[in-house]
Amino acid sequence: MSVYIPVELKKEIRNHFADCCAYCRTAEALTVTTFEFEHIIPLSASGETGERKSLLGLSIL
Repeated sequence: MSVYIPVELKKEIRNHFADCCAYCRTAEALTVTTFEFEHIIPLSASGETGERKSLLGLSIL
């Protein structure tokens, strides 16, 4: 399920994680992909969208 995350919140999350993956700390600028915003607790498990409830992660498919 896709959920809208406000631009200002995305900026705050990127700033908090310094544009690095929350899992492996790889800088987004060193990859060929755009990192995804993820919920720490999935929305399907009653998670919420917010600065302290979301993270920036490298998505490998």
